Amino acid sequence: MEQRNTQRQQKEAPVDMGHWRGVALAYLRAQLRDDAPQELGEGVAFTWSPLEGDGLTVVFEFFATRGTPERLRFFVVTGETEANYYPAEDLTAEEAFELPLGTRFMLVIGISQVPIAEAERDPTYDAAGCG
Repeated sequence: MEQRNTQRQQKEAPVDMGHWRGVALAYLRAQLRDDAPQELGEGVAFTWSPLEGDGLTVVFEFFATRGTPERLRFFVVTGETEANYYPAEDLTAEEAFELPLGTRFMLVIGISQVPIAEAERDPTYDAAGCG
């Protein structure tokens, strides 16, 4: 088990990876049902989060069919954070940790997409994002 502290060093208790593995598997069974994995890869623990109210985050790799005949690679994120899973694509475990941070940050500050027709009617809208 790898344990990373991405922002600051502090004395941490050892992470109970077995507990978080069970939490991740239960979450995936609820989300993926018959496509849920029976096992997870080795986890990586991130002991600090920049999001207020979040703490320990654990990322596990897994493989699942998710409605296709092909087994695809995913990451599941769990811990003292909002659980979620993502297609792994070419992501590292650290990038999989950062992905939900960015998503949740955008939700907290209220980033949203403006329908193109509405944007075209707004003379102050800058499609290039430069002003």
